[in-house]
Amino acid sequence: MESRHYYARKATPTCQSPLKEKESYKWESESQAMAKRLQAQISKVISVCEREADIYEYLQYKLHEQQRFIVRSMQSRHIEEGEDKLYTFASELKGAGTMY
Repeated sequence: MESRHYYARKATPTCQSPLKEKESYKWESESQAMAKRLQAQISKVISVCEREADIYEYLQYKLHEQQRFIVRSMQSRHIEEGEDKLYTFASELKGAGTMY
């Protein structure tokens, strides 16, 4: 594990707050700090995130920075493949294998 932080939530509305003031910004902030520490080695890292990281700004950041990541989804988002949303599309895929 390269990085971990614990946060206590504040009871404030965030829907109109700037991104850097939102609690969810911690995902991007930690990715930036990790990239700064690891520099070229960041290309070997796969960030594994819980559902709380399933936010558009964070996903855009990771794609823009070409950082590898896995985010457990919180929302069934629209996808580029056809008209289905993510959960419907994924439920119709064949299994890639099993692990015991």
